Amino acid sequence: MRKAVSGRLSAGAATAGFLSTLILCGCADVGEVTVLTVDAQSYVSGATGSQQMALVEVYDIRQTARRERTALDVSMGNIRFEPPEEQIIRELVQAKVDRLLGQRAATETPPNILCGIRVFDATTPSTMIYWNMIVEIELVLRAGDKERTATGSASGRTYVWPTTERLAKVTDMAMTVLSDNLDVALNEILAVPINE
Repeated sequence: MRKAVSGRLSAGAATAGFLSTLILCGCADVGEVTVLTVDAQSYVSGATGSQQMALVEVYDIRQTARRERTALDVSMGNIRFEPPEEQIIRELVQAKVDRLLGQRAATETPPNILCGIRVFDATTPSTMIYWNMIVEIELVLRAGDKERTATGSASGRTYVWPTTERLAKVTDMAMTVLSDNLDVALNEILAVPINE
């Protein structure tokens, strides 16, 4: 008895074919490291003083860090932030704290700001047709006995290889959302009178 021959490719064969096509067409370089440069100061509106108004301490408390470019669940390389995530967040939070406290009446010594990075991920999961580009950031902020969370996330979709430029745009959107949410969180945990 003959077995019927199916015209469908197995999932493994389809994946191998898809990845081979990407590599042969020069769309992807397996093992490539994509560097995303983030200027934290560009997300702080208004003039920032040179004086440090409070000490900001940043800790990486992530269980895992996902910064990987993939195609159909196969790693095609890593994503690296420049400067590193801790430095980006330290610069951003410090500048926002300094700006906020500089606008307020200093009635007492401001508390130290503790900031934990819970999530700072950049991934490019894909299907056979498109890539999603996802950047997710979650911070926990503490000053004295007050604690708040600030998040920023963004996603985009592309039907061609997710280039550094495309990933940078999604990262910029996530950082913009994070910046806005940081303003709210810091205003709540550093509630001091505004200078008249």
